[in-house]
Amino acid sequence: MAINLKYPVLMIHGLNGRDHAGSTYWGRIPETLQKEGVRVYFGGGHAWTTIEYNGEIIAETLRGIIESEKCEKVNIIAHSKGGLEARYVISQLKMAPYVASLTTIATPHRGLKSLEVFHMHPRILKVLAVFFNLYARVFRRDRAPDAEKVALQLSAKNCEEFNQITPDAESVYYQSFGSVMERNTDDLALILTHNLFKILDGPNDGMVPLTSTPWGEYRLIKPGKAGRGISHNSNVDLWKRTVHGFNAPEFYTEIVKELENKGF
Repeated sequence: MAINLKYPVLMIHGLNGRDHAGSTYWGRIPETLQKEGVRVYFGGGHAWTTIEYNGEIIAETLRGIIESEKCEKVNIIAHSKGGLEARYVISQLKMAPYVASLTTIATPHRGLKSLEVFHMHPRILKVLAVFFNLYARVFRRDRAPDAEKVALQLSAKNCEEFNQITPDAESVYYQSFGSVMERNTDDLALILTHNLFKILDGPNDGMVPLTSTPWGEYRLIKPGKAGRGISHNSNVDLWKRTVHGFNAPEFYTEIVKELENKGF
């Protein structure tokens, strides 16, 4: 039986991603939701641009959906940094009247303590940013990458300031999910970051600390088979396959079904 969601879904990608119809960022998730009768749209933000830059793009996309669909609101599902951009759009860009719900997956709402090192060593960040910005322009086709500012925006210090000036909207339902890598072999692509962030930030999914993910109603993504962890890549179906018993498209389908039951 098809899902009869009242409002369409707007999906917002995280750092280093681009979301569009042909993107692999969300893996099999959009197609699965569409087969269930869900109207799916993409935020269209860039990979290495700031929260503010992507926020303006997402807000424009949202306005376009409202106009084309003739609907009152949308349901936003955002991954990683995309969750911060969604909150920025809702609160600071005054788009709350057009958003029914915000579901964030592995979003660093409270930032990373590990990134505080860049506040103490800005020259190192400037050098690294040159290479990341070049990568973003060539391989992600970003028009205005700003890896330096993005790294600082995701630090614990800056996220604390962001949270103070970005209050939740009473009319929007907020929920969040987080996951954790139990061991390095849970995702070989994230071994380095998993171990680096674990030193200062504790348990993480290879990119985002578990303690940073709660916002609104919160739930932990259940571990896979034999207690295997779910990584930052797996919780967004980057590999397009079931990982350690975790089927991402099914997980997102259940999220949307719950939104349907809530009248969204």
